[in-house]
Amino acid sequence: MLDSLYQTLFHPRAALLPLSMGSSWALLLLLSITGGLSWAGKLGLGGAGAVMLTLCFLGLYLIVWFCFSAATSLLAQLMEGKGSGPATMETVTPALWPALLFGPLTALGQHFERLAGVLEFVVAVWILVGLVRAIAQVHGLSLGKAALCVLGACALAFFGLGALLGAPVLLLALVVAS
Repeated sequence: MLDSLYQTLFHPRAALLPLSMGSSWALLLLLSITGGLSWAGKLGLGGAGAVMLTLCFLGLYLIVWFCFSAATSLLAQLMEGKGSGPATMETVTPALWPALLFGPLTALGQHFERLAGVLEFVVAVWILVGLVRAIAQVHGLSLGKAALCVLGACALAFFGLGALLGAPVLLLALVVAS
């Protein structure tokens, strides 16, 4: 896991090292802990609130990780990519290392709001570039096709979330109308 972090930070042109599933789970747990603690501090919640937010973040990260990996793998295979779903999951995770910086940037934002905003944007672009590189690497695609896969997966997630949230609202509206 540390070797993958070293490669991501100091050798960005080198191929991303895929993480094992256990290391991927550990990274997602670490991301959820930092996210839960930073939001609990921002909202002024106590220890129980931090634990609840951490569990919510963990569930959210796991769902997003699985759905994003599945969608990008599907789109990459439609573009004649050669990778598989599990390989996509293992290679996407190293691109998420910079997300660990969002917790400290949230704390920085309480004192230096503009600087934290700029740095959060830089970290978000860093993650996006890492995701594109990961998809290009694992599926043997060009960077342009990999970028289309990542953006397409984000669009699919947006529409899927809209359908997931919109279906109960539509059902409630139909029940109330009848």
